[in-house]
Amino acid sequence: MDKTKTRKRQASISLSKSSPKKRHKSRTRTKSKSKSPSLVKSAISSQSKISSQSKISSQSKISSQSTISSQTIQNKTELLVSKLKSRFPELTITPVEKGDHTYIYGYACNDETKCECFGLKVFEAPMYTIELDHIKYKYGEECTISGTNIIQNLTHAFRDAHVPKVVLYDVAKMFVTHHNAPYGIRLFIYNILLHGESWYNRYGYVSADHQSNKKHNAEIISKPVSKVLLKQLNTHCNDCFGEEITKMTIQQLMKYLDTKLKDTSLPRDKKTQYTNVLVYLDLTYSRKLKYNFYLEQEF
Repeated sequence: MDKTKTRKRQASISLSKSSPKKRHKSRTRTKSKSKSPSLVKSAISSQSKISSQSKISSQSKISSQSTISSQTIQNKTELLVSKLKSRFPELTITPVEKGDHTYIYGYACNDETKCECFGLKVFEAPMYTIELDHIKYKYGEECTISGTNIIQNLTHAFRDAHVPKVVLYDVAKMFVTHHNAPYGIRLFIYNILLHGESWYNRYGYVSADHQSNKKHNAEIISKPVSKVLLKQLNTHCNDCFGEEITKMTIQQLMKYLDTKLKDTSLPRDKKTQYTNVLVYLDLTYSRKLKYNFYLEQEF
């Protein structure tokens, strides 16, 4: 190769390495545009209007919902009163506002102290609930409708009026004369010994633990009458029970006693003795039977 050409090529390469071309990066700068005061005020005013309108709309909805809820509750109570009047045409159904609830009376006459057949409490909050306060209790001595008819017709009225839930506290008593003084026989004990469950239980008003209590009580009332119990019974009722009673269960004994107490031909002194037996059984089995007083039924 020609030496002259070689030297020229080397010189060219050397020049290329020693003096590289400078590359300039183009930097694009974005200028921030400042908003004018009038535009800022306009934006703030617009946001304020939207926020204000949103609050008014929200408050309006709450007020509307509250009004609807109040009207719904009033309509439900009016419907219940209407159904009660339909089921009890012989009674005067009287609703009375009492603070946090409405009380509904069922009267059989104008004397409120003698013929009150039932009393109901209507609670609006926290949910619409009816409390069955009592049936023929303190002021119902002249109410001629039977308790069975009352509870059946009340239950029908609750169902007719689409009542969501009815609650009650079963503290009902039947008063008898014991040693010349009134004594309250607890009706749940009387009916469990007689039927295996309380009077209200038989019409669908039960507690959360009803089934377990019913199973426990069934074991109690299915036991035979012991000789110890027979001896105690005869201390309260002379010559009322013989040895044959030991072949009975507790439930059969109660049915026998119930028949005697309802026998209108029974001499007064003998009926008093059978009543003493009833008091003894009430005291004895109040400690043995299981029962939850708070009952409810959903419709």
